[in-house]
Amino acid sequence: MLTPKFKISQSDEFIVVIIHAPYTKVSDVDIFIDHSCFAFHAKPYFLRLELPGCVLEEGSSCKYEVDDGAYTVQICKQQKGEHFKDLDLITTLLEPKKLSKNTPLIEVISAGEVNRSFSPRDNDSEEDVKPTPDVDCSSSFGYGFANQKYGVISKLQVLTDFMSIKHPDDVSFEDRAQLRQAAENLKFDSDYYLADLYEDEHIQNLIKFTPPWMQDADEQWEFTEEENNQLQKLPNKHYIISESEQGLILNGLYDILFAYAYNERVNEGEGCVESPWNIRTLSPTLSWCTACMGVRETTVACARRVMCYPQYRNWELACKVQEDVIRILKRGRRYVLKCFLEIWRIFQTADGSPCYILNDLYITDYCVWLQKVKRCDEILNDFAQEAQKCRIKKEDLKLELELIEEAAELVLNEETEQNVDVDE
Repeated sequence: MLTPKFKISQSDEFIVVIIHAPYTKVSDVDIFIDHSCFAFHAKPYFLRLELPGCVLEEGSSCKYEVDDGAYTVQICKQQKGEHFKDLDLITTLLEPKKLSKNTPLIEVISAGEVNRSFSPRDNDSEEDVKPTPDVDCSSSFGYGFANQKYGVISKLQVLTDFMSIKHPDDVSFEDRAQLRQAAENLKFDSDYYLADLYEDEHIQNLIKFTPPWMQDADEQWEFTEEENNQLQKLPNKHYIISESEQGLILNGLYDILFAYAYNERVNEGEGCVESPWNIRTLSPTLSWCTACMGVRETTVACARRVMCYPQYRNWELACKVQEDVIRILKRGRRYVLKCFLEIWRIFQTADGSPCYILNDLYITDYCVWLQKVKRCDEILNDFAQEAQKCRIKKEDLKLELELIEEAAELVLNEETEQNVDVDE
């Protein structure tokens, strides 16, 4: 069965679902409405929604628009005037009916890769957090969303020149961090850094640029039609997440957003062919499968990569991007989800690069998790407050930036004095 494209909205009395199901027979349509469940079937289409409130079959209606091939179903609310929350979080609406308590589900994606999920618990549960069950991963080390994937990258030879780390299955988290820092030290170019420090007219314009997340703070962001289509295609999962894994998720989300915000700022909101490279390279999570355990460590890792890899390697720009990430986090679940949907699209449409694999490893799961996690806005806001308190210094990067600047100032002063002597 195919899941049709659909849109959902509400009024005081009705939930309105517009279902695009062309070339179907009206006489063959079956509609089921009971309690919080709505189901539509017209061969070859099937749509089932688990609504966040109670509805009634009595008083509901359906109309078919021949020209559009669309069915408009008005579903009567049991309680008139009730507001149904989170109707725009489509993945949660497509969730199957809840199973019995503590019924485990295991979804095997491919050989060597296990994505662990479980059925929703009772409504009085506040968190989808449980200790992760033991996994026999031999000498392998995890990566991907919450480090819950194993044995995948080593089988994908296409990644040899794609990710900075070549064999994460055999490299511990500590070694990954050390290897990443060593690679950054080798890549760092003091002349490049100084050029962007002193010849920074264009960089200052980028710093002054006003990205969307700094505009209209009170605006209610809605998902576009393209984003709704993306949400409909996401897998429906619940995650077994321990407290430590939740920290990994948030820090990974932070550094991916950092890379995204940098790309948006330096391109002034316009995408470019370098966008996939910018995002996957500046994010320690995506490039090295690292697992930073703290806002300060994550911020330092991101700032180091800004100093070493992209077109603009400027400290002030890096600090501005950190402010961008904090603003994005404070915008809440929906805005962060919009950013990750955009990252997903950038990776999925990247020419000549297997960036789509990063969607499978990280971005898709983030898009699902952001919709599923309880008290998401509160969690993101608390994390933003923690990030706002984090003020790193140049010395924290251990790239000797201050020493390089002092040496450059001495040279400039000597040249100035020499020029004065010649003039005299």
